[in-house]
Amino acid sequence: LFNYPNPFNPATSAQTEIGYQLDDNADIDIYLFSANGEFLWRKHCLAGGIGGSAAYNKVSWDGKDFSGNLVGNGMYIYFLLNNGTILKKGRLVVFK
Repeated sequence: LFNYPNPFNPATSAQTEIGYQLDDNADIDIYLFSANGEFLWRKHCLAGGIGGSAAYNKVSWDGKDFSGNLVGNGMYIYFLLNNGTILKKGRLVVFK
């Protein structure tokens, strides 16, 4: 599990891509939190679809929260889940 670019600058890069490998098709959720625990963004991927395929997957994040506002500088934590079970976690940095 990783993202690129990291650090991520939404002013110069349209998005950062979170990449991961799945051994089987699976429903996947990606949750993003600020360093202080604020829930900012979620992506749901269906089994067999983009982000949920038995292969290498990439999911994009544009640096915006649920309200469409760009997040501030700082470290963010993201979790890759399947049926509520955390499979992996990662960190990304936003630096504008």
